[in-house]
Amino acid sequence: MNNLQLGNGIEMILGLVDAPCCHPNTLEALGDDELDTIIVKMHEAKETQLWESADPSRLAGVGQVLYVGFDSEWKECRGDSGQMLNVLSYQFYVVGVGGEMSFVFFPKSGLIDDRLALRVMLSELLWEALKHGVILDYPAHLVLVGFFLRADLAMLADLITFKHQLNNIGGKIATAFKAVDMELGCARQEFNHLDSGRMITCSGKGLDAYQVKLSFYDIAKH
Repeated sequence: MNNLQLGNGIEMILGLVDAPCCHPNTLEALGDDELDTIIVKMHEAKETQLWESADPSRLAGVGQVLYVGFDSEWKECRGDSGQMLNVLSYQFYVVGVGGEMSFVFFPKSGLIDDRLALRVMLSELLWEALKHGVILDYPAHLVLVGFFLRADLAMLADLITFKHQLNNIGGKIATAFKAVDMELGCARQEFNHLDSGRMITCSGKGLDAYQVKLSFYDIAKH
């Protein structure tokens, strides 16, 4: 387990899971030639985007589907305006083609103003998964799974920015018709250093934004 300080009082704990990967397309089952083919196709797709895009700093993810379990913990507290929910932590379990990882994010405090945004946590999560080989590249599609997601998503600081894209299926949250588009940042210089010699060769400083399709599944209905 590793403890990281992300700034603004936010703490993250992450751990690699030492167990056979349960991803349906795990790399463990592939030969060298099959793995080479996957990597070549990803970089060809990225190269095509860089060639065709009017803004090469904004790319669509090209990696395989990533599955992420999500949960949050909170407690009821009495405030000046009555009862309120103070967030204690946000938990994620990541299943990628290269392995599995666990993440726990702790906000600066349990107050509403210090709640964390899903986009920020997923950005950190994907960057660490990339560094540890759990994913080969930013995924084209991320599937977020939880139990009674309505309660956990309500603890997010940025729910209002994407809640209109969610559907109600039998009283549970899902993305029934179209996945949510979410831009996840990655420091360009860091990515270039990690993926040296690959297709991310944009000039300048700042952040690259990767467009990732995000689907929600509430297993309370299964």
